[in-house]
Amino acid sequence: MYFFHLSYNQEFHRKFCCFIYIVSIVFLAFVLFFPTRYFGIPLVLFEVFAVFVML
Repeated sequence: MYFFHLSYNQEFHRKFCCFIYIVSIVFLAFVLFFPTRYFGIPLVLFEVFAVFVML
């Protein structure tokens, strides 16, 4: 995401990128600090979120 933001500054707005970064950091923190039995469903939600961001 950061690479594309740097390469195509006009297409990737700063607020949109910051939103994606914050959501990713929240999911990252959830995966790092919770036991494995708890982050299965949120991981699937993040994958769905990632697909929408890629589109």
